Amino acid sequence: KKGMLTLSAFFSKLRVLTKWNIVIIIYAIGVENIIIYAKLEFDSVHFNSAASIISFITCILTIIMTVLFFCILILLLKIPNPKKILPLSPYIDIFKRIRSRKELFAIFESCQVLLRGFKQNTRLNRHFYIVYMIRASLPMLLVCIFTSEVIGQMVFQITLSVIILGYIVARKPLKNRLNHVQLVMVESIVLQVNICVFILAILSKNGKQNSEFGVFIGDMIIAGNIAINILIVTMLIIKLTLEAFQIYQSIRTSKKKDHTKWLQLLVIFIQQGSFGFEE
Repeated sequence: KKGMLTLSAFFSKLRVLTKWNIVIIIYAIGVENIIIYAKLEFDSVHFNSAASIISFITCILTIIMTVLFFCILILLLKIPNPKKILPLSPYIDIFKRIRSRKELFAIFESCQVLLRGFKQNTRLNRHFYIVYMIRASLPMLLVCIFTSEVIGQMVFQITLSVIILGYIVARKPLKNRLNHVQLVMVESIVLQVNICVFILAILSKNGKQNSEFGVFIGDMIIAGNIAINILIVTMLIIKLTLEAFQIYQSIRTSKKKDHTKWLQLLVIFIQQGSFGFEE
């Protein structure tokens, strides 16, 4: 009976991760791929066969589902934190339905990557997950639309990097300081890479991309991309170590030895493969 209760607790916590949290994470990191897929489909469609028509319809449905899911995420951000709702006010009207505090806790847990980890002092901070999704996918959208305008694309990307980096440093939308440091470092490296690509694009336009300076700039771009990967792995190790220590301390000092808490390490591993700042 004890084993069955432990197994039940294990799958109950695993359900929180796999129900909507992992779906949101996969969606967030997959928007760029959907944009590329749509670009390739629109460029290659000819409607000369049943397969081509089916493929085009599938592409349209994928785009519609992506937009609808994005709208759902925006609606979910209206969910209040159930911890801040007084027990004397047990019923909350949301999405034109009456929700109890217990129901809100279930929704909040299943969508915590979207709803937790961000400061609530401003609207942009509260919606930062959505803001960063747009920041991550917008450059790819412009690349697919303005394929030949490389210099124009890089001007936009540099401007976007400066704006988002300035906002992160000034407003500090993330609650966790380690996540904040990671995001600042990632955006700083991305800005450096974008500037280097912009310089290389200008050199290429003048036929000087193979010059000694052009080769150096190319090396800087490669180094920047490698640095981002190293940073993500390093931060993952740090986060796993800190979380493992906290879980160990919690289990050791608790009367009830709940070993299902170790599942939280799996959450960090999956989240670090996305934006890296989800909670």
